[in-house]
Parts: sequence; structure tokens; C-alpha cells
Amino acid sequence: MYALGICPDTGAIYEGDTGSGTRLIPAPQVSPASFHCSDLKEFEIPKRSNPPKIIFREDYFDPITRIRRGRFYSSSNYTQPGNWSINDPHRTDLRVRKWRDGVAQEANLYTFAGFPLEPIFRDSGGAHKTTVIIGSEPHFTTWKIISTEVTFFRETLVTLKSYRSLGVLPDIEHEKVPLDIRGPLLESIEGIENSVDRLGPIDVVDRCRATLSIIFGSLCGSLEKDLAKAISAYMNREMKGQDNLSTWAAKIVGRLHSRGKPNEQFRYSSGPTTEMEAQLAVNCVAAVLSGTGWTKC
Repeated sequence: MYALGICPDTGAIYEGDTGSGTRLIPAPQVSPASFHCSDLKEFEIPKRSNPPKIIFREDYFDPITRIRRGRFYSSSNYTQPGNWSINDPHRTDLRVRKWRDGVAQEANLYTFAGFPLEPIFRDSGGAHKTTVIIGSEPHFTTWKIISTEVTFFRETLVTLKSYRSLGVLPDIEHEKVPLDIRGPLLESIEGIENSVDRLGPIDVVDRCRATLSIIFGSLCGSLEKDLAKAISAYMNREMKGQDNLSTWAAKIVGRLHSRGKPNEQFRYSSGPTTEMEAQLAVNCVAAVLSGTGWTKC
């Protein structure tokens, strides 16, 4: 079985069979982790411990899309620290002993073996209902499992996506969003977050307008209306024809969207949509989301 050994003194990480291996250079990013049913209102955040019960080894991270890939390892079945035979040319302080047909260095390492996820999925109701917490108090992040696959060495490779928007838009309380728009709205918000810093300003504004169309379509009771008509219907239905902060913010995005059209640019001599205007559109969506009461405090 593939295993990781972590030196408690230097932080060096070794990989191999349980009890023997070679040093990983550069060392992978490893963090304490835990699993929870995503239906829970509160999660038990891992406490600082040496060694952690479960760690996440990161193989890939994209800060724009907030996608991580990696593997989980557990320390539960081993006496800690364990005695390893290693090959590390960077360590001259370790005792050398006979090992197999040659010699090896002797080291005491925290030992972690590959962690199967099937029991976790059974307890929580499946991968889609399992929330992963990476880090420990007071700093941690929450992730949802997108996919799992088994490697040639029988390790489970997991793809994770952050539940949090990392400052682009406020975090959504899923259960507060009306069920009929929950899926489309979350996908639309994800489209905004993925477009920021990746796509041009016009594309960002387009995604903001699409998200607001869903929100105001729900608020006015007609998902078939375009943004302008949905705003008017909402005002007449809920605000006695008066504007509030949310309607003004949505109207700004609608105007930015119109100005992105070539004929409108020519008509008003306004020029192409700028990065600053795209950021304004994103901030307007954030203001509307906050006003709905569907976001986390």
C-alpha cells in the first residue's frame, strides 16, 4: 500500500510502501482534513494535532476556478511515529542500518496510508452530500466533491471545488434559495466567478445580467421575463412602483449590458466596456444577492 511519512522535526515528506520510502522533492502541500454531511448546519472543525487523523495531499490547484485535486491519507491504523527505512541524501544526521540487500537510513516518521472514501460516502449519503473541510482552527476552507477516480496504484484521486467565492461574490445559503431556481442560480453565479480575471469585460457583464434575470424573475414570480420587465414587475408587486438599492443595482447592470452592443456604443459614443465597468457589474450582483437574504452573514 502506498503511504506517506512525515518527519515531525523537519517536515520532510517521504513516499513509498508502509515503513520504507524516498523523500519527495519538492514536498507536496499537505493539510489536515475532515468529512461531514453537508446537511449539517455546523461542522466540527479539526483541532490542531500531531499527527492529524486525516490529511489531504494536494496534486493540483487552480485559484481562479477554485478547483483542487488530490488524495486523502489516514494515520489511524499506525503507532505514531513509525520506524521507516528511507533513502534521503539530504539527511546526514540519521543512523544507517542494514536493510534488504543493502543499507538504508532509519527515521521516525508520522505514517499515513491511503484513505478509502466509500465508508464516508455511506455514512453521509453519497459524495454529493459530503463536505470536505481542509485546514484546522482557526483557518479552514470548505469544499464539495466533484468527482472521484481510482488510480493505477489503487489510490482514490478526488476533485474538489470550493464552496466559497473567495471574495468575488457573497456566499450563498443554499437552503434559503427557492428550489425552482436553486440549480440555475448557483450555476449562473459560478459562471460569473469563473469569468472574472479570465474573460473580457463584456462576457462578465453578460453573466451578471443572466444571474440578475434569474433573481428578479423569481422575485416577480415570472421566470420568463427579461431583466428589465422583471425589475418593473418586482417593483410594482413588492415596492409600489418605487426603486430600492437592489433595483437600482440591477438597472445599472442592464444599462452596462446595453452599452456593450456595438450599435449602442456608436449611438452614445461610449466606447467598449471597460474592466472597471465589469467589476461594477459584479459588485451590483453582490449587492442584489445580499438584499435577497439568501447569503451567509
